[in-house]
Amino acid sequence: MVKEQSEEWSRLAKAATQARVAYERAKAEAFLRAEGPMDVRKKIADLETADLLLAAETANIIADTAKNEMWRLKTMQESNRSTNATVNQEMRLAGQGQT
Repeated sequence: MVKEQSEEWSRLAKAATQARVAYERAKAEAFLRAEGPMDVRKKIADLETADLLLAAETANIIADTAKNEMWRLKTMQESNRSTNATVNQEMRLAGQGQT
């Protein structure tokens, strides 16, 4: 279960990185195509790439959520192992009359 979540997080993290790179590249290209003073060119590039920025930010949030879920599952798995070990020890002690 944790392995599958880890693989999913890895896939989503890669997609988020690709989305960020696509945004940065498109913004640079839009800036270079724009004409006028630098601040105007920056705003034109921002406007032209707003959808890509949203996609990149959304992909990053999705990847972060998957990463958090992976760590939650790992923590839960470790907690269950610890609880099982304690229960097994208690059962062994109870079987020996040592409760």
